[in-house]
Amino acid sequence: MKEMHETRKTIHDLSEEYRILLAKREMMENQNNDDSVRATLKEMKSQFVDYLYLFGYGSINDKDRIDISPVTLLPSINDFDMKFGSSASDNVRMIWAFTLSILKQSQTTNYCLNFAVFDEPKQQSIVNKDFSEFIAQAFQTCNSTNCQIILGVTAKDETEQSVVANAKKNGAHIISIIGKAFKPLV
Repeated sequence: MKEMHETRKTIHDLSEEYRILLAKREMMENQNNDDSVRATLKEMKSQFVDYLYLFGYGSINDKDRIDISPVTLLPSINDFDMKFGSSASDNVRMIWAFTLSILKQSQTTNYCLNFAVFDEPKQQSIVNKDFSEFIAQAFQTCNSTNCQIILGVTAKDETEQSVVANAKKNGAHIISIIGKAFKPLV
């Protein structure tokens, strides 16, 4: 009998917690529901989706299902966080696309510091063509938004070294570290 009473109290407490969370969610949705925020999210979604497919995203074919959640302000599909339905390499592409979309949007909204850092953006076996496109779009974004992007890249093969060399030709400031970046002091 005591266990049943404790279980009933636990269920009641969880129900109350859930009700509070639903109220908080509704409040957040209302905060992000004015016309200017909706317009910003719509433009950001458009930029995000364009970048995604430009970078070779392939986990979801139907672009219309992709959205930027007004509650979390993160990419979603049918109100679920997009990263859960994507491959590891497509998650990397999402990070690229989302960050560049924020930088682009900051041109008109001042929601961002116009500064981004990508640490080893070529992860999860990203193909060189997609990586090259990311670098090109990062340059284009910086040129159009007056922002700064720092890329920490390990150029292992000739193709990756070629991408870095092309970036330098296009005006990137390259700091080469030969050997290991971190070495023991003793």
